[in-house]
Amino acid sequence: MKDLNQLIDLGRQWFGENYNKLLPKIKMYAKQVGRVAAKPVLELYFVLKEDSTPRSEKAWIIAALAYIFVPLDLIPFRKFGLLGWLDEAAAIAFAYNKVKKHITPQISFEVDRLLDLWFSDNIVEVI
Repeated sequence: MKDLNQLIDLGRQWFGENYNKLLPKIKMYAKQVGRVAAKPVLELYFVLKEDSTPRSEKAWIIAALAYIFVPLDLIPFRKFGLLGWLDEAAAIAFAYNKVKKHITPQISFEVDRLLDLWFSDNIVEVI
Protein backbone atom coordinates (compact mmCIF):
# COMPACT_ATOMS: atom_id res chain seq x y z
CA MET A 1 0.00 0.00 0.00
CA LYS A 2 2.93 2.30 0.66
CA ASP A 3 4.09 1.99 -2.98
CA LEU A 4 0.57 2.83 -4.19
CA ASN A 5 0.47 6.02 -2.12
CA GLN A 6 3.95 6.95 -3.35
CA LEU A 7 2.85 6.52 -6.97
CA ILE A 8 -0.23 8.69 -6.44
CA ASP A 9 1.87 11.34 -4.70
CA LEU A 10 4.35 11.23 -7.57
CA GLY A 11 1.47 11.63 -10.04
CA ARG A 12 0.34 14.74 -8.19
CA GLN A 13 3.87 16.14 -8.35
CA TRP A 14 4.07 15.53 -12.10
CA PHE A 15 0.53 16.45 -13.04
CA GLY A 16 -0.55 18.96 -10.38
CA GLU A 17 -2.47 18.58 -7.14
CA ASN A 18 -5.81 18.05 -8.91
CA TYR A 19 -4.10 16.76 -12.07
CA ASN A 20 -4.64 20.23 -13.58
CA LYS A 21 -1.37 20.09 -15.55
CA LEU A 22 -2.60 17.07 -17.50
CA LEU A 23 -5.35 18.63 -19.60
CA PRO A 24 -3.05 20.87 -21.69
CA LYS A 25 -0.76 17.87 -22.27
CA ILE A 26 -3.73 15.76 -23.35
CA LYS A 27 -4.87 18.51 -25.72
CA MET A 28 -1.46 18.62 -27.43
CA TYR A 29 -1.42 14.82 -27.56
CA ALA A 30 -4.91 14.82 -29.08
CA LYS A 31 -3.80 17.14 -31.87
CA GLN A 32 -0.96 14.70 -32.68
CA VAL A 33 -2.89 11.43 -32.56
CA GLY A 34 -6.40 12.50 -33.52
CA ARG A 35 -9.80 12.44 -31.92
CA VAL A 36 -10.35 8.66 -31.84
CA ALA A 37 -6.98 7.85 -30.22
CA ALA A 38 -7.30 10.74 -27.77
CA LYS A 39 -10.74 9.76 -26.48
CA PRO A 40 -9.63 6.96 -24.10
CA VAL A 41 -6.81 9.15 -22.78
CA LEU A 42 -9.28 11.91 -22.00
CA GLU A 43 -11.66 9.41 -20.41
CA LEU A 44 -8.81 8.19 -18.19
CA TYR A 45 -8.15 11.78 -17.16
CA PHE A 46 -11.74 12.32 -16.04
CA VAL A 47 -11.87 8.98 -14.21
CA LEU A 48 -8.62 9.94 -12.46
CA LYS A 49 -10.16 13.18 -11.24
CA GLU A 50 -13.21 11.44 -9.74
CA ASP A 51 -13.11 11.11 -5.95
CA SER A 52 -15.02 7.82 -6.23
CA THR A 53 -12.30 6.12 -8.29
CA PRO A 54 -10.38 3.68 -6.06
CA ARG A 55 -6.77 4.61 -5.37
CA SER A 56 -5.52 1.35 -6.87
CA GLU A 57 -7.18 2.20 -10.18
CA LYS A 58 -5.94 5.79 -10.03
CA ALA A 59 -2.45 4.32 -9.78
CA TRP A 60 -2.96 2.41 -13.06
CA ILE A 61 -4.13 5.60 -14.75
CA ILE A 62 -1.20 7.62 -13.42
CA ALA A 63 1.25 4.96 -14.59
CA ALA A 64 -0.25 4.87 -18.11
CA LEU A 65 -0.45 8.66 -18.46
CA ALA A 66 3.06 9.07 -17.09
CA TYR A 67 4.30 6.63 -19.71
CA ILE A 68 2.86 8.91 -22.39
CA PHE A 69 3.77 12.30 -20.96
CA VAL A 70 7.01 11.79 -19.03
CA PRO A 71 9.90 12.19 -21.52
CA LEU A 72 11.53 8.84 -20.65
CA ASP A 73 10.36 6.16 -23.10
CA LEU A 74 11.23 2.47 -23.14
CA ILE A 75 10.64 2.16 -26.87
CA PRO A 76 11.30 5.61 -28.41
CA PHE A 77 9.37 6.53 -31.55
CA ARG A 78 12.43 8.18 -33.12
CA LYS A 79 14.38 4.95 -32.94
CA PHE A 80 11.69 2.32 -33.48
CA GLY A 81 9.00 4.16 -35.48
CA LEU A 82 5.48 2.78 -35.15
CA LEU A 83 6.55 0.36 -32.43
CA GLY A 84 7.28 3.43 -30.29
CA TRP A 85 3.61 4.38 -30.41
CA LEU A 86 2.32 0.86 -29.96
CA ASP A 87 3.83 0.57 -26.49
CA GLU A 88 2.03 3.75 -25.45
CA ALA A 89 -1.21 2.45 -26.95
CA ALA A 90 -0.78 -0.78 -25.00
CA ALA A 91 -0.29 1.14 -21.73
CA ILE A 92 -3.42 3.18 -22.37
CA ALA A 93 -5.44 0.10 -23.40
CA PHE A 94 -4.40 -1.78 -20.28
CA ALA A 95 -5.31 1.08 -17.93
CA TYR A 96 -8.52 1.76 -19.84
CA ASN A 97 -9.66 -1.86 -19.51
CA LYS A 98 -8.95 -1.72 -15.77
CA VAL A 99 -11.06 1.40 -15.15
CA LYS A 100 -13.67 1.58 -17.93
CA LYS A 101 -16.41 0.62 -15.48
CA HIS A 102 -15.93 4.08 -13.91
CA ILE A 103 -16.74 5.97 -17.12
CA THR A 104 -20.11 7.50 -16.34
CA PRO A 105 -22.49 9.10 -18.82
CA GLN A 106 -21.38 12.48 -17.43
CA ILE A 107 -17.74 11.66 -18.16
CA SER A 108 -18.65 10.51 -21.69
CA PHE A 109 -20.56 13.73 -22.26
CA GLU A 110 -17.69 15.90 -21.01
CA VAL A 111 -15.14 13.99 -23.09
CA ASP A 112 -17.24 14.38 -26.25
CA ARG A 113 -17.79 18.07 -25.49
CA LEU A 114 -14.07 18.72 -25.12
CA LEU A 115 -13.20 16.73 -28.23
CA ASP A 116 -15.83 18.67 -30.19
CA LEU A 117 -14.25 21.88 -28.96
CA TRP A 118 -10.69 20.77 -29.74
CA PHE A 119 -11.59 19.39 -33.15
CA SER A 120 -14.24 21.95 -34.08
CA ASP A 121 -12.43 22.77 -37.32
CA ASN A 122 -13.05 19.16 -38.42
CA ILE A 123 -16.83 19.30 -37.96
CA VAL A 124 -18.71 19.47 -41.23
CA GLU A 125 -22.29 20.70 -41.28
CA VAL A 126 -24.62 18.76 -43.54
CA ILE A 127 -27.51 20.78 -44.95
